[in-house]
This record gives sequence, structure tokens and C-alpha cells, in this order.
Amino acid sequence: MAGIRLSTQEVFIFDEFKINLSKERIYKNNEEIKLEPQLFSCLALLVLESPNVVSRERIQNDVWAGRHVSDEAIRAAFKKLRKILGDDAKSPIFIKTVPRQGYKFIAPVERALKTDISNNKLLNNKFKFNHLNPYFIIVLLCLFVGFFYISYSKNTTDNDLSIPPKFEVSRITALAGSETYGSFNHNTQTISFTHRSKSDAPQQILIKNLKNNRLQKISWDGAHYSGAYWSRGGNKLAFGRSNKGLSSNIITEFNKSGDVVDVNELKHLKLKGKYVVGWHRDNALYLAQEAHISNNRSIYKFDLTTQELISVTSPQVTGSGDYLASESFDGKYLAIIREVATGEFSLLVLETGSGTLIANRIVPMFVNRIVWHQDNNTLTLSAFNGAAASFDIAKNSLRNLPEFPAYTNDIFAECGKNCYLMRQHNGNYLDIKEEPNSLLSHKTENNTPLISASDIIALSGAQDLPRYNQSGSAIYFATLTAESLMIHKQESGGNLSIKACWPSDVIISNLEISPNEKHFAVIVNQRLVIEPIKTLSECNLTSHTQPVYITDSLKKVADPVWHDENEFLYITVYENGKPNIKRFSLKDKKYTHVINDYIAYRPYYGFKGYNAVVIDKNKIAWLVFIDNKKVIKKLNLAKVESANLHRWAIDKTGLYFTSRQGRESFLINVNFNTNPEKNKGMTKVSIGNNKFRVGFDLHPNKSKLLLVESLSAQSDFVKVTW
Repeated sequence: MAGIRLSTQEVFIFDEFKINLSKERIYKNNEEIKLEPQLFSCLALLVLESPNVVSRERIQNDVWAGRHVSDEAIRAAFKKLRKILGDDAKSPIFIKTVPRQGYKFIAPVERALKTDISNNKLLNNKFKFNHLNPYFIIVLLCLFVGFFYISYSKNTTDNDLSIPPKFEVSRITALAGSETYGSFNHNTQTISFTHRSKSDAPQQILIKNLKNNRLQKISWDGAHYSGAYWSRGGNKLAFGRSNKGLSSNIITEFNKSGDVVDVNELKHLKLKGKYVVGWHRDNALYLAQEAHISNNRSIYKFDLTTQELISVTSPQVTGSGDYLASESFDGKYLAIIREVATGEFSLLVLETGSGTLIANRIVPMFVNRIVWHQDNNTLTLSAFNGAAASFDIAKNSLRNLPEFPAYTNDIFAECGKNCYLMRQHNGNYLDIKEEPNSLLSHKTENNTPLISASDIIALSGAQDLPRYNQSGSAIYFATLTAESLMIHKQESGGNLSIKACWPSDVIISNLEISPNEKHFAVIVNQRLVIEPIKTLSECNLTSHTQPVYITDSLKKVADPVWHDENEFLYITVYENGKPNIKRFSLKDKKYTHVINDYIAYRPYYGFKGYNAVVIDKNKIAWLVFIDNKKVIKKLNLAKVESANLHRWAIDKTGLYFTSRQGRESFLINVNFNTNPEKNKGMTKVSIGNNKFRVGFDLHPNKSKLLLVESLSAQSDFVKVTW
């Protein structure tokens, strides 16, 4: 550790964590957590000095070896450290910020000295084994072995997540197509869920009774249904309905025989743009706002008797706000998931009666399901990627659950100790397809057939982030399987090769290929990775490597764009929370400032008087002329949904970008040739329904494009125990 000298093999234990100073390792529930050296040094320094305050000057001297670092860099390091520990700066349980002084570690710390076997001595004793009676040594060794065996057995069965448990998976449903959004009522032992047989089919509501295996379908029209939730008593079901751009919420009531006896479509004007996330007892609904309605979403409670709509939360954060909520079975607590900043999430637990905040913990994933246990004290958080964590309210303890079998995710109910109801699919939920660019002049009109030769790519696993090479003779894309994340190259004529082989937990948000095809650039966890393009013979668990990071963890970057000379990248760099566009040199790893306050950038010389297209913080795309690091003039093109480079492109004719409206996705073109200063010439064409990825790339001649297609993965509900 930089600047910190250790003379003993000390181990410190706090809450669910164990930190080994000499080995520079930290464990949570005996599962190792990867910490970068500087973050480990920050934590070790605070633990060693606990409960004293550690000044910023001390941190700078010991962790950064006296090198000058800004206060913002230190704050960013501790923000990331808190996120990893599951701590929160506003209500800390581990690291407390002491204004104008520094930081202190406030959790109780237990010190344990490890045995130094190489020197045959106990570090916390002053005698040696050769001073003892041999018979006593034998007895002592027997006791030690017995104690070790008992401790080892206990740890491996209760706490050690490094040893995978033996799972038993039993199928609950077996329908052709995809089952999603399960909701389970313990009183009636009934599951409600949405189902569709193919990717472009609307989702319908189905119900299965686990007592008698009765399977029912309750929706029959061409509308799209989503998010069904049982009331506490199990006789009411609330869900959303979307049809031709119009959305509403519906409550269906059942009798004891399972027949529908009442249907109530909620038409209150204040419910527009809000979707059901759960029930308050049996007489009120919790709702959240659609993402396109508000940049800072809130949770609401709607009383079905009085028709009164009450705001439960009002977050003031830089992220999208509150998007998920669930009430405990006894009605005492309300759990909420909040995006506090882009890609950063927090679990909040409130008392429903008083509104008192009981817990506020950072969670290391995008949570899409909250599952209460029947003890009304424990809840499980689940993500689409299979990650899951359990939170104990009384202990304020958040712990990761074991890694579940491949492609199991979306936990929707707890069924006892180490027992969950969840979804399992075959992993093929994304594919890449090439199709004609129907925005061009050869698009179909008057039912004229559109005939064009395009490639179909079908591999096991999910394919994403497609990119043509400069000539259009090959494409690059990312493939995710249960074991690996691979960068693939597919050449015209069918030659498929592997260009990178990483573990499946590596998540990339951008893939950009240099014009000369010698390097690729990706963004991994908001850090830049640049690696040479080479061909690998295979990709498996033994051949995995780790991405080689170019930027450090304290510098958030996004959206790299290759310069035509192959030696530079334009990249968005966030400094003090503000985005700046910079040019990064591959040769000397130095940055050159380009422009302030824009979140995405592409150089462009196709329209006279302008030299770039940029996107600002409000996601408005501009045609601009930049000179001496300033925007001299600019022209408003359109508001886009995302600044990610896979969501927009430019050519000599104009700007292309994708958008969603309800279930349908569109490709939109702003044509520069119609003189955008007078008429934007905006046109759009549908690119399909039910797409949860809208990434694309244009062929160099613009006649074709690559799209990420959502497949109707074969998925079923399963019961998982261990």
C-alpha cells in the first residue's frame, strides 16, 4: 500500500467484512472483494487510526505518497469506497466525513492477529513450541485440528460464498415463449405473470395456481400488458395496459373460484404517465413515474376509495430518482430503489406510518425486483443480470447472495430458507441483424416489395454493440454468455473470430474500432480500455484475461470516438461532475482540451461552416463550429433519447438516431441536405416492437444498418433451492 508500512500480519473485522492488511485483501462474508490499491490504502488507513479523525493531509501523504491531489479526487475515492462497502455519506455506518477535518471510521473494529506459521511462533504470545512437553503438544494439535474442522465446516456452509452451493432447480411453468414479471401471493399460492410467444407479440397476463396447477389467461386483446401485482389478500390484481400509445392501469378482482368478477380501468387524470409498482394493503396502489415524464421520479400512493393521489417521496438527486417500491406484508415498511446518480443506486426503507427513514444503503446493481420475506424484516434485491443481495433491516446488513445457476434472474418470491421463485431463460435474448436502411429512397412504397441482401448473425449468447469496419466488409460486436464476454469479428463470407475474452461480469457500454482495425476502445465501468485487435483460438474460463484500463477509477469517462489518424480518441471526461470533451493521445497518454459542457462529440465536415456534431446535457444535438476551444456558432438539430454513441450516427446527409414510443422503436433522420438552417427535414421509420436495446450502426455506404434485435428467449419460472 502506497505510503503505509505494515509490520504485522494483522486482520481486522467489522460488520460483515474482514480486512487482511499484509495481503491487502478484503472479504465480505468470506468472499473476496476486489479493491484498487488506492482505495484499499484509504480504508486501511482509516481502520488503523479508528476511531480518530484522519486529515486530508494525512491521506494525501500516506495514500498518494505526498503527490498533490485535489479535494475532489479524494472525495471521489471515498465515494467509490462507500459504494463498495454499501455505506451512505448522509447516514454512514462505516465512514464519516468530519467537516473541515477529514474522515473517520465509526464502525466497531475487532482486531485479530494471524499465526505466522513460517516462523513457528504465535505473534501474540512470547513462548515457542519447543519449550513445551511433547505430549502436551500432541493434545494441543488435536484440539486445534478439531477446532479448525468445526470452524471450516461452519464457514463453508453458512458464509463462504467462494464455494458455490449445490442448487436444485425445479420448473414451475413450461410455456413456449417468454414468461416475465412474476408476482406471487402466499395466501392463494398463485402466480401472475406476463407472457408472449415471440418477440414482436404483445405481452398478455396469465395466472397459475400452484395448488392445483390450473393455468389461466385473462387478457385477450392486442394491447400490451405489464407489471402485474397481487393485493395482500390475493383477490385483486393490478397491472398496466398500453395500446396505440395510450397507457392505463387496471385492477381485476377474482372470486374464490378464480373467476374474474370485476374489471376497473383507472382513468384518473393524475395517473397519466405513472405505472403500478405494488399495493398498500388492499385499498391503495403505489405508483412510479415513467422515465420520459420526469428526470427526478417520485413514488406515489393512490387511494382507491377516495381517489386521492399522495406523493410519498420527492428525491432531489442527479439520477433519475425513485422507480421501484414494495411494502412489507405487515404494512410496516416501504422499500424504495432510487437512482441517486447515473448508474448508482440506493435502497431506502421507510416506516409507512411516520415516513421515518429506517435505512439508506448503496446497492451495487440496477435492481429490478424487490422481494419481501415473510418475517417482514428481510428483503431480497434482484437484477436482470442474475445478481442478488439480501438486506436485514434490524442488523442494517446487506450481503450478496450466491451466484445462481446460469441465466437465472428476476427473483419474484421467497419460499423459505434458501428458496426462491425466479426466472430462467436460455441466454439468447439479443441478436444482431442487418437490414436495408428504409430511410433511403429505395424504401417500400405502395406495398412494393423491398428486396436486399443482408446478413443474419445467430450465435449462442446475447449479441450487442454492433460496429462495421471502415470498408463495411466486416462487423465487430460483443457476445455475452454465462461464462464469458467476447469481442467478435464477423467477416463477409462467414469467417468468425474472437478478438477479446473476458469474464462475464465485465460490462461494457461502448465498442469502437479504430479505422485501421489495429485497436478497439471500450468503456468498462466508466473507464477507458484500449487493446490491440488480435485473434484468439478459444475463449473459456481458463483463457480469460482482464481488461487493461487506460484511465484510473477516479476519472469517469464515456463515448470514445476514433480520430481518422488512428492515434487519437475524442472522449467525454467528467471533472468535478461536469462533462468536457478532450482528445486523448494513444502515444503519450495525454489529454488535449477540445470543448466544455458537452456529453458527446463527433467531428463532422460535411456541411459548410460547421465542424462537429455535439450533444449537450439536455440531450439536444447541435451542429456546431468550434474554434479555439469555443463554440462560435451552433444549430439545433433535435432532442435525442441517449448520447451513447450506439444510439446516434452522422453521415454527409445528416443525423441518425433511435427513439422509443411505447413498445415501438424508430430510426429518425435529420437531413442536412434540405438546409437545416431553414428546414430540418426530419423523417422516421419503425424498426420494430419490444426492443429493450435500440443500438445500431450505419453501413459506410448507408444502404444498410445493423440493429440489436430483442429475441423472445425461451424462459420459464423455476424454484431454486440450496
